[in-house]
Amino acid sequence: MSSLHLFDSVDPMDFGAKGDGVTDDSAAWQAALNTGKVVCPSKPPVNYLINQTLALGTGMNVYFPGGRSNGCKIVTNTNVSTFQVVGRNLANSVTIDGLSIEHNGDAIVINFGFNLGCELKNCTISGSLNGSTQPLVYFRGSFTRIHFNTLNNFRGNGSFCVDCDRRQDDKSLNGNGDYANPEINIESFVNDNFLGGTGSAIIVHASEDCPRPEGVHINRNKSICQGIGLKVEAVLWLNHTGNTWDQARPYCIWIRPVLFSEKPGSATKVGGVSNMKSQGNWISTPAELQNGIGLQHDNSQAPNGGFDNSSFDDQFAFCGYGTNLQSGASSIDFANSSFNGVRHAYNINGSGRVNISGSIGNDASYNYWVDDKGRNDAGPYSFSNLHLGVNGGTTVIMNDRSKFRFGEITGRKFRGGSSAQFYAQGNDSYVNVPHGLSEVPDLSTIVVGFTQIDGAHVGLWARALSADQTNILFNVGHSTVTPGNIRLNVYSSVYS
Repeated sequence: MSSLHLFDSVDPMDFGAKGDGVTDDSAAWQAALNTGKVVCPSKPPVNYLINQTLALGTGMNVYFPGGRSNGCKIVTNTNVSTFQVVGRNLANSVTIDGLSIEHNGDAIVINFGFNLGCELKNCTISGSLNGSTQPLVYFRGSFTRIHFNTLNNFRGNGSFCVDCDRRQDDKSLNGNGDYANPEINIESFVNDNFLGGTGSAIIVHASEDCPRPEGVHINRNKSICQGIGLKVEAVLWLNHTGNTWDQARPYCIWIRPVLFSEKPGSATKVGGVSNMKSQGNWISTPAELQNGIGLQHDNSQAPNGGFDNSSFDDQFAFCGYGTNLQSGASSIDFANSSFNGVRHAYNINGSGRVNISGSIGNDASYNYWVDDKGRNDAGPYSFSNLHLGVNGGTTVIMNDRSKFRFGEITGRKFRGGSSAQFYAQGNDSYVNVPHGLSEVPDLSTIVVGFTQIDGAHVGLWARALSADQTNILFNVGHSTVTPGNIRLNVYSSVYS
């Protein structure tokens, strides 16, 4: 580790540490840290009992030679942080490298707080107190790097291995009504970690009175946490590449936008989750094959917005639902995402512009379910370059057909032995089954339906476009029709 000058290091043993796992070595460790030199234990194997928080300031670095396999371990059995970087923007560029920490209490294990350029690497950290909601590692300062660590979280799904935050402790304002000493979290990295245990993996969020983190990088992490894989509440530009989210429950990725005040004290809320670029990730919930969700959009905190301008080019596999988008999501592009071993590939309810383009695997029970919910702000929805699975069905409910665009869709069947269902609801709606089916299409039933008509004039047009003109039958049905002045016209035509 070239940045830490080991020839100018100190050993906690020189300050009275015992390393027997019984004696509290907190005071000896703090004395070693206070020298400002690199704390470098040199007589492994040892177990240091640390039951008081060790305060780290600028220039205080910890390095265990040999990394996680060197036989040195720190154990904390009380409800205090093991390491806490002091103050607010007072202890920048602190590095912790090669530690093995076992924390048995209810506290953040390593708390970087709001300090810039801090780094945690090559460490093994475990938290074992079941029911604790504290994260293992917490930071909210810019240029923080959490990488090459093994983080074992056995605290339960309310706790995260890594908490990337942005909040404002200093509430004093300047003459313009802005924070006089704004805290920022930009260009932070959580890369190349192994995350495991019964808890959750990573959360990115901010308080409601402070702008969101910007430029967060979450790349190449391997997670088999049994809680949430990645929870994102507020971020502006998130690079999410090459991660493995496996065993997660109930969601691999949970988008839960939380808006923040446009200006301190203002009632105007803005922000949320924007510009998330997701590529090459493995997204899977094999522990919950019925109801587990690969990408869950939760609009409970921001029903009319907060999740936009994001793209996903990922592999969804062995999930109950691949994606679930609610109203308030807008400009979401699934590029060339692939779905295999999922019960339902897409569930889209009243979201804004959504582009579904790419591959859908063979064993999805339903390829997609899309309903514009009659919302003025829904859509448009684009479907193109899709290869539907043998067992996959397709249901599209169009209250406003002008919001739907269909490109080439290939696949022998829309739904194994059954039907592709395109429901068109409202005045003068029509269904357009797209051209481009491979082999002999199985379009045995195209359903053009409505749920309830009360004295309305309704015209329904069903139009099928297919290379095969011989095996198409249209059934027109409804569930409830209230007597009244009803006119129903059905036109079917076939084009080669």
